[in-house]
Amino acid sequence: MEIFRWRLEEESTQLSKDKRTKLAEEIGDVVIYLANLSDKFDIEPLTAAKKNSS
Repeated sequence: MEIFRWRLEEESTQLSKDKRTKLAEEIGDVVIYLANLSDKFDIEPLTAAKKNSS
């Protein structure tokens, strides 16, 4: 995510309204992409995430 590049951790938690809007759009794009990908390959995304986190 480009809006976080070259930022310190403290800076990345305090985003302007414009940057928060752009972040929300980016998250939406990622969710749509993952939903389409998981549907195409018949993979349950939450199950896959749980397997990766344990």
